[in-house]
Amino acid sequence: MALLVAAISVTSWFAVKALAHPAHTAASGASTSANSASAKGATAFAGGTVLSGPGCASSRWAVFSITSGSLETGVGGGDPACGGAADAFRKSGNTYESGSSAAWSFAFKRSVTCTLRIYIADTNPSSGTAVYEVAANGVTRRVNVDQASRKGAFVAPADLENLAATDGVIKITLTDISLNQGDRNHVSASSVSAACQLG
Repeated sequence: MALLVAAISVTSWFAVKALAHPAHTAASGASTSANSASAKGATAFAGGTVLSGPGCASSRWAVFSITSGSLETGVGGGDPACGGAADAFRKSGNTYESGSSAAWSFAFKRSVTCTLRIYIADTNPSSGTAVYEVAANGVTRRVNVDQASRKGAFVAPADLENLAATDGVIKITLTDISLNQGDRNHVSASSVSAACQLG
């Protein structure tokens, strides 16, 4: 009889402990589901950093697209956070746009101030000076980046700091413009990060 009481006591103790400390995987699974649900239920951008580009995880706040007759996909050397993916195309050789471009479009749906950083792929096609156009608040400006000397890192030109967008829309486009007539070097497209705060 004493053994039966002892066995019941030990079993009760384990049952109480199990209730107090649920299995780690179950707790992790519940936590993950709750986080996913709250992320899906979120309706407004609350600030933070958004990453966009080839190979990057999809985001409700950004879209990447690329169009070119000389498009080369999967050239490698891109942002490690996006699986190292990068694409490339040749510049037109003209001092005006001729149809090839890559675009990172951010739409936060509320007033933001953002600083953009461009990742330059560590790959041979990052071989020339790239001409980017940045549009925010109805103003478009050009930013030149010597990709050949900045491979394998983010660059943050001063013109990409503290961009105000009262409508939440910022677009950065890698063009096929050549600074020098006849320059048909490649340029590459990897990720762009937008670190934003509200207002």
